[in-house]
Amino acid sequence: SSLPPPPVPRPEREWVATMAPVLRLAPAPGRWLVGMAFVWRVCAQIRVMAPESLVNQFSETKGRIDGSTATFGAPFYGERILGRLVWGESTTGHAHCREDDYVVPQPDQTAVLNHEHNEVKPINIVIVRRGKCSFVTKVRVAQTKGAHAVIIVDKDDSTMTARDIRRIIVADDGYGNAVEIPSMLISREDGHHLIEAAKTNQQVIVELAWDVPTDNVVLVDQWMSSASVESHRFLKDWTDKRKALNEVIKFVPHYHRDI
Repeated sequence: SSLPPPPVPRPEREWVATMAPVLRLAPAPGRWLVGMAFVWRVCAQIRVMAPESLVNQFSETKGRIDGSTATFGAPFYGERILGRLVWGESTTGHAHCREDDYVVPQPDQTAVLNHEHNEVKPINIVIVRRGKCSFVTKVRVAQTKGAHAVIIVDKDDSTMTARDIRRIIVADDGYGNAVEIPSMLISREDGHHLIEAAKTNQQVIVELAWDVPTDNVVLVDQWMSSASVESHRFLKDWTDKRKALNEVIKFVPHYHRDI
């Protein structure tokens, strides 16, 4: 099997992951054909640090919000960054798809640096609404307006939970190479709390993290002929690698008859 074709530029495109990572191997004359049936996702999360009133709204998750990271941009893999949330209301009805649609307030550097989390830098984490244009367009516009990272909130009429959102692949529309900042998609319900807090005069401080998932198992299927010399050579070469990967991979050989 193979990945679906790249998304057509402009319209928003989402891919829903419904299975674990799968690698298919099939013999062909003189070579092996390899196809990936799954795009490996990087888990994105937000931890609300302040104000306390906002933290309490996420008491069940201890201030944590899970989302799905974009396949474009440059996430801070394995790192955690602190910044302030910024919300600019859409004023022209273009849903954060154009530069003239909203204004990004400049950070109050003194207020941020005086926060109890003294490692906070006066960076902008811009919140935008999903819809009317591609994910890439929204993030690119926010980047030109000084965003260091972007949180995309799901549509107003969406019923997807945070768990559902984690299964969404925030896809590139073909223009993602112009984006240099990380972004993530979160649920409508979680995003509503963040937007309402960012509308106030309080400094809303959050921690962003992008972690490579370690709880997935890769399934490898190999189809071969029992009489194939190449297949036996591959299995011999593959043995040590399979042992090294151990529990993170499931290798299933399949034999077919030669007719």
